[in-house]
Amino acid sequence: MSPVLPQVVAPLCLGVIIHLGLFIRGEWHVHAASVFLTHALVFTPLLIKQFISEPAPTYGVLLPFLAYFCGILASMAVYRLYFHRLRSFPGPRLAALSKLWHAWLSRNSQSHLVLDSWRQQYGAFVRTGPSEITIFHPAGQEWLDGPLNRNARSDWYDLLLPSVQVFSRDPAVHVSRRKVWDKAMSLSYMKQYYKKITTHVLALERIISAKKAKPIVINDLIYRMTFDVLQDVGFGTMDIEAQKGAEVIGSSLSILGPLSPSPWILRIAFDLFPGVWRIPHWFKFIELTMGIVEKRMKNEPESVDVASFLIEDAHRKDADRASREAVYGDSGILILAGSTTGPVLILVLYCLARWPEHAEKIRQELRNVDYNDMTALSALPHITATINESLRLYPAGPSFGSRQTPPEGLQCDDVHIPGDIKVIAPRYSIGRLEEAYEAPHDFIPERWYSKPELVKDKRAFAPFAMGRNSCAGKKIAMSQMRLTVSILLSKYSISFAPGTSDEMFVEKEMKDQMTALPGDLELVFEELETPVWK
Repeated sequence: MSPVLPQVVAPLCLGVIIHLGLFIRGEWHVHAASVFLTHALVFTPLLIKQFISEPAPTYGVLLPFLAYFCGILASMAVYRLYFHRLRSFPGPRLAALSKLWHAWLSRNSQSHLVLDSWRQQYGAFVRTGPSEITIFHPAGQEWLDGPLNRNARSDWYDLLLPSVQVFSRDPAVHVSRRKVWDKAMSLSYMKQYYKKITTHVLALERIISAKKAKPIVINDLIYRMTFDVLQDVGFGTMDIEAQKGAEVIGSSLSILGPLSPSPWILRIAFDLFPGVWRIPHWFKFIELTMGIVEKRMKNEPESVDVASFLIEDAHRKDADRASREAVYGDSGILILAGSTTGPVLILVLYCLARWPEHAEKIRQELRNVDYNDMTALSALPHITATINESLRLYPAGPSFGSRQTPPEGLQCDDVHIPGDIKVIAPRYSIGRLEEAYEAPHDFIPERWYSKPELVKDKRAFAPFAMGRNSCAGKKIAMSQMRLTVSILLSKYSISFAPGTSDEMFVEKEMKDQMTALPGDLELVFEELETPVWK
């Protein structure tokens, strides 16, 4: 027998045993760095010793380890392709082997287009990972997040560890944090926030007015305004220069575009390679959040802000550890969630420039309304429907939001998804389903109020009806978007800059980085002869 053979067979079998006996059981993404380090700590000293002593060929150490890893990888491949509970679901074979394939295809941060191409190729229920099903069905969001669902948050939400926040995978922590957020978003406080939002929207309008109808790339202006709103409404401060803050947030989200499909890669990077590639941007965001919170805790603002409720809850006499630590975690969520408003607002303005007839309909609605009246503005059907229709075509989170099925599995009409499987229902694709909408690629805001028959499956309404969603962050976002659109349309006609060669550049270049990141939008704001509001 060859002396090399035992050095191959035994470790090969050990790799298979380790995979089948250990790694296919439970979740390992949080421990990915520990697994990586353990193997490195075992292998590296042995290899060094081999090189120093040289009593045998180098393959005396290297070959067994290669055989061990080959055993693990071969066992994973055979199990995932031929014995996994999802083996009967259609989908790309390489994605069934590893989410690394999805991450590679999403390297340009357009995962929403990757998923949509799989929808067109494989149908409504697609296996997009070893233990992952993506649902392209009008009821997808209802099955994931509807009132009767028993799904849990997926491994993606562990990216936020060790912070404690409202998106915790622990249901008890989520419920307790949600109560604090609901209190912060009561109607009386929303009216106070609305006054602050108005100040910043009017400041944006003054910048646009000073441009004298010259072409403006609106993206940076919108991002800076939304960051100012975040600081003021969230923390009662304006300490950080808006452009710097917006850049830190944007840079931190850039790592999520290619790597969101594989959270375990990010866990390894956060723990072991914090200085590599774009990973430092994530820690700069954490540093930014910590700095804002610490300044806020030292200085009480003159008016109410969201942080007041987080701090008050943390300082309760009976506050537990989670409540005390959640000040930082929930503040981070506030900044991340608030950062979605800017991209959505840019895409709404893009839609209004592309389909200007809806701008005129909104102006007609505004004629007898005071923009200072938040309640009156929210009652206008066409402006809300225009935002909802924009969200249908260009969602705030094109493919964001994943869940894990309960132990008994998830029944989707006549399709059963086994228990403990990650499920996703990407809004970008659902918003374009022929079976959900008449003319799904057309921009028809009226489908949300005067032509409900254009929504074929009413279950498809939920993901895009932002105006009717009571989620805390969306209340502020919707108020800010309504107000911004109202003030701008009341004074200006909006059009693409002269010489724009491709009006669809904004959506063609849109990135999927947890939130949508549209391409540059260059617009002309020309003053109306008769403004709606003097």
